[in-house]
Amino acid sequence: MNLLDQFVDNKKPQSSGFTLVELLLTIGIISVIAVSSAPFLSRFILQIYTESTVTRIKSNISKAQNYSLDNKNDTTWGVCISGTELRMYSGSCDSPSYSEEYSIPSSISVTGFTNIAFSLDGTLPDALTVSVSSSISDTTYTVNQLGQIE
Repeated sequence: MNLLDQFVDNKKPQSSGFTLVELLLTIGIISVIAVSSAPFLSRFILQIYTESTVTRIKSNISKAQNYSLDNKNDTTWGVCISGTELRMYSGSCDSPSYSEEYSIPSSISVTGFTNIAFSLDGTLPDALTVSVSSSISDTTYTVNQLGQIE
């Protein structure tokens, strides 16, 4: 090997790791993707909250009706909304002998009922319409006098 070859070999740049420009470019691309996907993510989460609230209300109404039909604990059963809590109860909503409570997200509004109390034969005095709404969707359904959800 001659002197010129040794000089050229010594001047080869050694590359290891990333340059600052590559790092900044990568961070910039990730930031743009994150900022542009944030509205879609928040809309998705709100949709999930709405659907889960509707499902929770429907299942608690059915469960309370079944407990009334079965005469579980020799008492009436019902579903009520107390503040931001959905409560399935036995006895009365204000002072239940048994209750299961679920939190309703603050971004969800439930209207149409405050208290649904089933008689021992599983019926309601009147049919009612329940609405669950958020800023992106509204769901309305009816609970007839037989307790069926339509």
